[in-house]
Amino acid sequence: MGFFPDLTEYVYARSSALPTQNVGWLDADATFPKALLSESTVELLWNFCLVFVRPSRGLHACPFCAPALANVVERNGARVVLGSAEVRVFAPNGASAFAAPNLIYHYVSVHQYAPPEAFIEALKAGPQPNTRDYEQMLNVAQLRWRTTAPIDDDEEDLVAFRGVKNGDKVEVVRVPKS
Repeated sequence: MGFFPDLTEYVYARSSALPTQNVGWLDADATFPKALLSESTVELLWNFCLVFVRPSRGLHACPFCAPALANVVERNGARVVLGSAEVRVFAPNGASAFAAPNLIYHYVSVHQYAPPEAFIEALKAGPQPNTRDYEQMLNVAQLRWRTTAPIDDDEEDLVAFRGVKNGDKVEVVRVPKS
């Protein structure tokens, strides 16, 4: 994952049919705005991180934490692995989008990263994950999407995974800690 300043044009994996801006592509060498977001805003962000686009072939660790500590996150009793895909948040009018790494949830909840106000407004007023409007916007943006699978309790020692190509699909295979 690379560093991209907030609200710059998204060009990381360009092919979206909508104008898209970067949000939350942080790096240890760049400063970022900080604030404590409301619990309701953090909950909205969590919901967006449970639907992902553009999975990567690896796992990006938080540049501010010890390796692998930030990638397994828990909220509302669900544990998931973040750091290997992107999320999309659409403007309320549907004319544009924001692209963020799904690790943005960790950046906000642990490091108090404060996303731009336009992103926060879109979180609150734009199409919400797991709705027909959101799925339609993903289709308009020409993005394939999936839901983030929770980690099962019997997989507690599994903190990493890798993608394995199987025909025209990539399957997630969990890798045990060594």
